[in-house]
Amino acid sequence: MMSPDVAQYNLHPYAIIVLPIPLAVLSSIAISIRIWIRCCLARSFGRDDVCLILAHVRNPLYSGERIKVH
Repeated sequence: MMSPDVAQYNLHPYAIIVLPIPLAVLSSIAISIRIWIRCCLARSFGRDDVCLILAHVRNPLYSGERIKVH
């Protein structure tokens, strides 16, 4: 049985698996650049950066749960 969003939007079921991979790569690059700038250039690593890293670590876990469900 397909999930409602796959059936409703005519998505291929593998889009749920494949789409998070390039998005994770792009967000990893963007976060790495931001952390490097905040640590090395600006020397102002703060709580918002910690929250950003925690959210970035949490995202693949959430994607993995979605893949496991489908």
